[in-house]
Amino acid sequence: MWSYDASAETWSFQQTLTDPTGAAGDGFGTSVAIHDDFAIVGSPWKDTADGLDTGAVVLFQYSSGTWSYVDEVMDGFEPLSEGALLGTDVDINGDFFVAVPFNSTRTCVYRRFGSSWLTWQNLKPAHQGYRVALGHETLAIGAPGSASEVSVWALNSEATWDERGVIIPSESGGLFGFGLAVTDKFVMVGAPSVEIDGIMNAGRIHVYDAEDLSECVAFANPE
Repeated sequence: MWSYDASAETWSFQQTLTDPTGAAGDGFGTSVAIHDDFAIVGSPWKDTADGLDTGAVVLFQYSSGTWSYVDEVMDGFEPLSEGALLGTDVDINGDFFVAVPFNSTRTCVYRRFGSSWLTWQNLKPAHQGYRVALGHETLAIGAPGSASEVSVWALNSEATWDERGVIIPSESGGLFGFGLAVTDKFVMVGAPSVEIDGIMNAGRIHVYDAEDLSECVAFANPE
């Protein structure tokens, strides 16, 4: 993975990040996310003590102008099955980061305690997805496969995540949930393969209220 620095209105190459315990075929860099001084990188085909291709997430921290390897995390609550592919997608915000496996029934939530990141919670939506977006107090998990839905979670006063509800689109399919972005006010969901007016894979973006999950607006490519 390559890091670039934005200074003096110019982007310049800064550093190459590598997994010090990685190997060929790990898929390091399949997913990436950054917040403040921490970056996380998914390595879903990495072999671990749990088996082949269980996957892992690699953490880096920025300090004094340099990114340094911090740790590698897996699911600490229960072993992942062989071929789980943890790190298919990742996101980070504040003291939390999330990682989804492609082949599993749970989304893994990690929390920062001092200088350590620990497994904090396993979320188990009715239809586990492989796309994720994390806001300050809102989390969305996209299941763009046969389910074509997005489960939305809210951070409670005990710093754990409760399911707020499930967004099901008015038009089925279309890989609804493949693209995700959240704030604490809105959940944006992409459905890139929706057919519109006979145009295959035209795509549509839906925006929902993060509180009551009602649809605010939908956008399609004006062309």
